[in-house]
Amino acid sequence: MKDLVLYIHGKGGNAAESEHYRPLFPGREVIGLDYHTFTPWETGEEIRDAVNRLKNEYENITIIANSIGAFFSMNAGIDRMIGKAYFISPIVDMERLICDMMGWANVTEFQLKAEGVITTTFGEDLSWDYLSYVREHPVKWNVPTEILYGSRDNLTSYESISAFAKEHDAKLTMMEYGEHWFHTDEQMRFLDQWIIGTLEALKVNGAPYRLLSLLGKGKGGYSYLAEQDGHRVVIKQIHHEPCDYYSFGNKIEAELRDYGRLQNAGIRIPKMHTVDIDAERIVKDYIAGSTVMELVQEGLPVDSYLPQVRDMAAKAMAAGLNIDYYPTNFVVHDGLLWYVDYECNDFSEQWDFEHWGIQYWLPGVNSHSCPE
Repeated sequence: MKDLVLYIHGKGGNAAESEHYRPLFPGREVIGLDYHTFTPWETGEEIRDAVNRLKNEYENITIIANSIGAFFSMNAGIDRMIGKAYFISPIVDMERLICDMMGWANVTEFQLKAEGVITTTFGEDLSWDYLSYVREHPVKWNVPTEILYGSRDNLTSYESISAFAKEHDAKLTMMEYGEHWFHTDEQMRFLDQWIIGTLEALKVNGAPYRLLSLLGKGKGGYSYLAEQDGHRVVIKQIHHEPCDYYSFGNKIEAELRDYGRLQNAGIRIPKMHTVDIDAERIVKDYIAGSTVMELVQEGLPVDSYLPQVRDMAAKAMAAGLNIDYYPTNFVVHDGLLWYVDYECNDFSEQWDFEHWGIQYWLPGVNSHSCPE
């Protein structure tokens, strides 16, 4: 049975947000839950029913819960079914938040009890039933938990989050200047690194490697910077996500085949160290340096590297091959250009460097419109 990571979104979110977390948990399946109710008693039941079903399919379940999704999860009675939890900007003191919102709206408890529901000018409905439920059902949570909190969170105070972490023996990580909604590039990089830093060693043929960071996501796999005995390497974890513009066979076999073809063609590539067929993982040399894409995005000239990539292209064509000329696949180290991917295909002029690849080496190209 596989291990599962279940993502539970916050207000206004959806299950599709779970896709962001897939590369952060190598070897595990990651899915999202779309709940359709918005009270702790109803949504808690939805989450509990979902976890009960999933427990029959997966040996271990980890949850990632965002904002109010964490509050709903803690009201679901799922403690015994969850191995670990990641809470991102969790609402841990709902009573205090509701009282704060009542203050913002100048609503008293007497008014709320009398009217039942009051709609505020800032888009939140205040509910007496909701407040009563929260008071009558204090949070009970007994799951090993990692918490990510932004110092500029406007819904939960540091005093509340630190008290919760202490009471529930959770590990609290704070991002200076982080917000309640983690969404900027800097915030998401911090979030990704936070998760990667908590993971157990990743094993390749039984040998443990400590993951340091996510390097990137490609069509066929995720690449991680890892370390073993002080030596840095890259681990590629094959994934099986669909790709609209590319067809795959056996990906591990393709990696081994293509590695041999590139070596024979004389193209500068990182050395492959080991392959774990069952886990679909490859360990290869880490080439330190900036990718050509990073240089292009920074507006730095890459003209001096064009002779090197054209030399690779000539060697590839002579061997009847095309490599993937997209600039994320090339790293500059000590002035030398390295092709750090192993992907290659039978030669086609349409996809060679001069007809396809060169356009992405020029400043001003929108990198988000291109394949990874």
